[in-house]
Amino acid sequence: MIGQPCPIPVVEAKKALSQSGVQGVIALVDNFIAIQNLEKMANGLGYNFSWEQKGETEYSAAILIEGPNGEHAAVPQQKLTQHTGGVTFLITANQIGKGDEEASKKLMKNFLYSLAQLSSVPDTLLLVNSAVKLAAQGSDMLDDLKTLATGGATIIACGQCLAYYDLTDKLAVGTIGNMLEIAETVSLASRTVTL
Repeated sequence: MIGQPCPIPVVEAKKALSQSGVQGVIALVDNFIAIQNLEKMANGLGYNFSWEQKGETEYSAAILIEGPNGEHAAVPQQKLTQHTGGVTFLITANQIGKGDEEASKKLMKNFLYSLAQLSSVPDTLLLVNSAVKLAAQGSDMLDDLKTLATGGATIIACGQCLAYYDLTDKLAVGTIGNMLEIAETVSLASRTVTL
């Protein structure tokens, strides 16, 4: 998977793991975000996971179809057939609209503040592209996002986007996700609102 962007390493590892007779896979990747995404997938499926750094920008991830206690874990065949309910917000920028940048950022701040004041928070906030800046250290919108998370909203920031903006180590609220997870969340939502 050297040179393959998110979510291709996760998708290809899942495909390989679902083949008959496969006991595990080893994936070679060239970025640490891919390692984190592969580990999240393996942990979610109950598989053993390990990794090692092979070079300055090369990593090897091993995923074994075996639970932590040595039992054989079956590969689940997931089908996107049922909605999870609730509302998912897919936020694609750190501002609302394409007008004046300062005014557009204020609109986003006011929107997140207002959303945090509602009696019922959305199920999920998906942050992609420059929207990952909203959840990073130094953002003036962190308090509102933390209020939403405390109220039960799941906040997922795109790992590839965090890496692009050099914010991977600065995520202050939510978890790092990958595009496959984001696509699955949107597919399972009863209603998705895009900003």
